[in-house]
Parts: sequence; C-alpha cells; structure tokens
Amino acid sequence: MKEAKKQYYNTEILNCLIDGDVVSTQQIADAVGMSEKSIRNKIFDINEYLQENDMGIIQKKPRVGMWLECTEEQKQKLQSVLMNRNTVVVKDDDNDRVMELLKIFFKLRPWETITT
Repeated sequence: MKEAKKQYYNTEILNCLIDGDVVSTQQIADAVGMSEKSIRNKIFDINEYLQENDMGIIQKKPRVGMWLECTEEQKQKLQSVLMNRNTVVVKDDDNDRVMELLKIFFKLRPWETITT
C-alpha cells in the first residue's frame, strides 16, 4: 500500500509539472493535497529519478517556482511512464483506517500513549 501511495503522489506531482509551466510549491501542494515540505522532499527524489532515466530535470528558482525542463522526446517518454503508473488506484477506505487504528490501539502497552 505504501508503494502505491508513493507512486500515486509522484504521478500527481509530475502531472503538475509536465506542461512546462512555472508552478510554486504551494500550487503543487494544493493540487496534490500534501504539505509544502512533503512536496519539496518528493521533488528531490523525483528529480533524481528523472535524471537517472534521462527524462529531463526539474529546475527551481527561489521565489519564482519550479518547472520541468525536457525535450519533446523526454516528455513523451515521461508521459508513457505516467500513463502506466495511473493504473495504480489508491483506495483510502474508511474500514481500512479503522482497522489500522485498532491494530495500533491493541499493540499499545499500558504506559504508552497515542496522540493525534
């Protein structure tokens, strides 16, 4: 499940950048539903992946934003990867959440606490 979520968020972030427009971290965070800090951390990992696979590079400029810099061939390659990854559907069912919380509660020791 964690790997599927990671792929989902990476795909969503790349979808925000693929047009080549300059976007801020806040705009991506709002579109994806994550914090700006999480987006910055994921951008670092995504940028490494893009460079390793010759699919371009994410350029960043403070107080301006970031954008994807790539050739048309690299963009097509990236789009095909994104299309394949979009087949992963992340289900966040309420029953799954309840089960996870119950597992956490039952594993707690008497001296341990949990906060939300």
